[in-house]
Amino acid sequence: LTISEGSGAATLTPADDGTLTVTGEQVGSDTFTLTVGGHSTQVTVTVGMEEKQAQSFADATNWGSEYARATGALAAAEGHEGNPGLRMTYDFTQSTATRGAYAILPSARGGSTGTELEGQPLELRLWIKGDGSGAWPRIQVVTGDGVTTNLDGPTITWTGWQQATFTVPTGTAYPLTLQRVRIMETRSTASYLGDITVSDLSVVVPPDSVA
Repeated sequence: LTISEGSGAATLTPADDGTLTVTGEQVGSDTFTLTVGGHSTQVTVTVGMEEKQAQSFADATNWGSEYARATGALAAAEGHEGNPGLRMTYDFTQSTATRGAYAILPSARGGSTGTELEGQPLELRLWIKGDGSGAWPRIQVVTGDGVTTNLDGPTITWTGWQQATFTVPTGTAYPLTLQRVRIMETRSTASYLGDITVSDLSVVVPPDSVA
């Protein structure tokens, strides 16, 4: 067995019984050519995950808004580490039923679908400047089979900037199309004025394969 050299993301080590041990060296991907008796085949190995920017908020003034049993406003603001951000203020004092404040992507306004996300993300990550209110952030997407669904984030119990993770469930059909950032309040006893800023939405995907 002859194994071609890779680019350094992984190594392949043959054993006496004909099996191969894959050892990850760094985040990335490698394509190896395996040759036995004049016959060759290629094997691609990916190592780790990569975080890539998916949505900036440089166009924050073009975002739309909707509210459920609440009122509020959107405004451009300074985001994480000085990047563009979107400030969401809302009044959740007007009802004890479930309330929501929704920021709608410019590409999802006027009946448009939204923005297709790169690759097959296992997570979405969003920087949120929290107010400690305990509101529940969700990201609305359309899956590859046309189903509108929400990816759940952690309740905003922190103040200041923190990166929130939104896990994509196993078995989700790709690609994902981004539509909205939703801030929800389901607790009937919670009544407050909310003030958060969101910034730098990214996707976590396997590394691109190399030929």
